[in-house]
Amino acid sequence: MDAEDQDRYRVDCAIEVAAILQAMAHSRSLVTAWYGGGSAFALTAVLEADAGRDELILDQVHEEHAPRLLASHGIQCTGTHNGVEIRFVVESVEPVLFQGVAALRSALPVRLLRLQRREYFRVVTPAEAPVTCMIPAVAAPIEAPVLDISCGGLALWISQDVLALERGTILRGCRLRLPHFGTVEIDIRVVRVGEPSFTAGVAGRRCGCAFVGMGEGERKRVQRYIIELERCRNSRLSGLR
Repeated sequence: MDAEDQDRYRVDCAIEVAAILQAMAHSRSLVTAWYGGGSAFALTAVLEADAGRDELILDQVHEEHAPRLLASHGIQCTGTHNGVEIRFVVESVEPVLFQGVAALRSALPVRLLRLQRREYFRVVTPAEAPVTCMIPAVAAPIEAPVLDISCGGLALWISQDVLALERGTILRGCRLRLPHFGTVEIDIRVVRVGEPSFTAGVAGRRCGCAFVGMGEGERKRVQRYIIELERCRNSRLSGLR
């Protein structure tokens, strides 16, 4: 694969990397771990991925592979999820107990390749703690509900009576309000405008927007918010199991 293809399919946002690997854990996808400079491989599986703890947990491998795998560096891992090939590298692994069972731990991969189209991992914002985006306007600022959010952008619900947006429009100086994480000032570009629909009897459109020129500090705050949402969601799911 050439450099252009790698750029196209590379995912390097920590929350996205963790979400993809966690999805592999939920589907019990097998992972092939190539070690010893690619001269040998062992079969394993992702058990858990957590961006907040910078941690990846893999299933224990067969005992004949364990000593060399534990002594290896730059372990190349490949697997699939929903028919999409996933590739990532972990620098090293160490033995650990996970839920009382022997497993392997590593730092979360800093990036992975998803050999299909590249998309940002999105989370739906909770109704009990709404996220809003204040959009400057000529008459008065408009407060639009945020339907979902990712490291790369968000989806807004815009009432037809309030503002008509077109694809390519750039909205500057917006204020994104993240519950418990403060306000982030952002510029956004409208990349997709949905068909008219109704929410609570109000006509409007779903507008997909991408962040434009976001600073590192603002991006990290959005990322921390997404990590917290996922952590809360996973905690609720664990309580149901």
